[in-house]
Amino acid sequence: MGAREYYRRAIYNGITHKAILVDAAGTLLAPTKPMAQVYRPIGEKYGVKYSEDKILMRYKRAYAQPWGRSRLSNF
Repeated sequence: MGAREYYRRAIYNGITHKAILVDAAGTLLAPTKPMAQVYRPIGEKYGVKYSEDKILMRYKRAYAQPWGRSRLSNF
């Protein structure tokens, strides 16, 4: 074990993982409203006037792209 690995294990109490990825939506979180109903009023606060149908259509299009090619991945 190199010095870097030894140090990482020491500061994290022997834990060797740096991250854990969890699919939260539908697994850990159960939304009470459809996503478009939640995001529409938030967008309106910032001047975005999309219908719920348009929000849903844009999300479907964005998430249909291969990972890394969606405009959402630029954030």
